[in-house]
Amino acid sequence: MSVKIPSWKLVVLIFIPLVYILAGLLFIVLIKADVIEKLPARPLDLVEKDSIREGEAPDIAAAESFVREKLKQENGHINLYYPAQSSESRRTNSEAASYYLLWNAVERNKREFDLQLDFLKENMIHPTGGYLMWRLEGDDKPITDGSNIATDADLRTIKALLIAEKQWDDEKYTEHIDSLAEALENIAITNDGLFSPYGGVRETGELWKTQEVWLSYSDFEVFRELSYRRGEPWKGVYDNTKKKILQSQLPIGFYNAKLDEQRNFLNFDEVNGQKRYSINSLWVMVRAAESRDKELQASAHKALDFYKSEYAEKAMIDSVYDSDGNGLSGGDSAWVYALVGRAAVALDEENFSAEMMKKLKEKQILNESSELYGAFPEGNNVAGQFTTQESILTVQDYLRS
Repeated sequence: MSVKIPSWKLVVLIFIPLVYILAGLLFIVLIKADVIEKLPARPLDLVEKDSIREGEAPDIAAAESFVREKLKQENGHINLYYPAQSSESRRTNSEAASYYLLWNAVERNKREFDLQLDFLKENMIHPTGGYLMWRLEGDDKPITDGSNIATDADLRTIKALLIAEKQWDDEKYTEHIDSLAEALENIAITNDGLFSPYGGVRETGELWKTQEVWLSYSDFEVFRELSYRRGEPWKGVYDNTKKKILQSQLPIGFYNAKLDEQRNFLNFDEVNGQKRYSINSLWVMVRAAESRDKELQASAHKALDFYKSEYAEKAMIDSVYDSDGNGLSGGDSAWVYALVGRAAVALDEENFSAEMMKKLKEKQILNESSELYGAFPEGNNVAGQFTTQESILTVQDYLRS
């Protein structure tokens, strides 16, 4: 016995998928016409290590052990330098803590991640501002401007928490993401919707923030994810920061990474009227490379092309350049290869990233009898948290690329 479908139902069955197809085509047309802006997809995805590459890269296990055994104290306080020969080197800061959280999240080391998160909660979160205080003394107390915020560390902490939330599915990570995001919304968004690098809480309890901008403090992966979760102001921060970064780039590829309150592009380092391009320009390149935004990645490619040509010619990359591309420091540093290498990995520059790993490995102390075994020194017999932890993040990316 055959079943006869009424003609009106046939029309509906045909009409419904047609509506979806037409709607999809309409969205594509609107996006291409820039009527609707499309943020890139949102991963922060985790992938396994490529064990084949471990022999090419620095010894990541030794670097991680150096941080845990020589820099980190039992309560989670991470000294800025080893040996800790002065009160300054025995300080810790939100940069050190956020780096530690991030690479332990990537390593799936929940125990170390949670212990560091406990340290932040007990010692580093401002009691009324809700942000991370940027510097603590050896006794884990802030003095003078130590109770202010350095906003890049809060972004890095949120990124680490996003990874932790995804792989361990614990509500406490979501709560920390929301509380830090709310604090940043209160203290780190400028009047024109850009990302402020520092601020704080006055003795009166009033929040204050600078209206200048350091483009090197951006993180488009975090801006994107917060825009999905919380909407504005994060979508605007993403779009506005992207626009300024693209405008800040010199023809040679370097970035003028600082904006004053009148939104003039400035440089962080200038000596006798000569602009010098170093770590802040490199940071902008890395943020653009990691963004998965096509326009930002094209900009990062332009910057990386300079370093590729420089390395091809000289077999090294200087730590500081002038605006014409002349090296000014007369030498290189481990953090240069860590940052250039990370951009190369993000941009799928496989051969060049391998070269950067070789140079970075040359900078690592691999003599097991040395007190600095595993570290990437920053001077004679001194190693700091910054260079070693930056290098760990780069090697992680390389092994997973």
